[in-house]
Amino acid sequence: MNNFNNEGGKVLSHKSKNMVDQVINELKSMAAFGESRHKGKMEKITQDKIYSFNTFEAYKKHCCAFAKYCQKEHKCKNLSSSRQFVDDYLKMKIDKGYSPYTIKLISCSLGKLFHEPTTNFIETPARHRDMITRSRQPRAIDRFFSITKNKELINFCEHTGLRRRELENLKGDCLTKIENNYYVKVENGKGGKFRLAPILENNKAVIEKIQKTPNNSRVWGKVHGACDVHGYRSNYANCLYRQYARPLDTIPKEERYHCRRDLRGETLDKAAMAIVSKALGHNRIQIFAYSYFRK
Repeated sequence: MNNFNNEGGKVLSHKSKNMVDQVINELKSMAAFGESRHKGKMEKITQDKIYSFNTFEAYKKHCCAFAKYCQKEHKCKNLSSSRQFVDDYLKMKIDKGYSPYTIKLISCSLGKLFHEPTTNFIETPARHRDMITRSRQPRAIDRFFSITKNKELINFCEHTGLRRRELENLKGDCLTKIENNYYVKVENGKGGKFRLAPILENNKAVIEKIQKTPNNSRVWGKVHGACDVHGYRSNYANCLYRQYARPLDTIPKEERYHCRRDLRGETLDKAAMAIVSKALGHNRIQIFAYSYFRK
């Protein structure tokens, strides 16, 4: 049976004297690696579950930092007593100039820890598309990844649009053909969702790479950390969009998407955006405009 405090969250266990241990134990109790987040959403049981190991690690990092802060600055001994300092902690991070994306991640981490919606915390800065730097600027780590030596991998990424984890887990039985078009079957995408990712231009090299891989073997396995998988995924998204986008003057007004902020004045085809979003494993068409679209 779940117990709740007067702020709507669960009463957290604090058997351990160390708050960091309390954080880790609390987050571990919500681990649901391998389960379907999509199914959880349908059943409305996602609040107290963490479906991704990477998400778990990110939450653990920020929640442990919060626990150490509360121990040092407020002499807290358990998580229940530390809840009152969440807003102070977030405000401190805002004042120190942390990016809106990092602040939002911290807020989400603490929301998960205390089993509360982030609307219970102070309002955090808005996130805008023009603040995104991922895969849009050169990085120091780029020098450790040779584009020349990894042409085959890059070609594969740019013609399938897979996420890093999806790419690493891909096996030789993932290829399927529907009406002369080839697709990659993503069995366990983000949130545990299944999808078919179209292979751009039925790329011969990609198809042959998969066909030569035994069914139970991984096509690639571990991918170098310096490989800009998200950047290649973005290239895929834009190529796929251009493949399906209709001339704007032929589209009814209600089927046009008008971009905002730094893309103000740009108009996109909603139908093409929907195709791209589905191929990428997203539910909302706005994600394409916000995170992937390039002029």
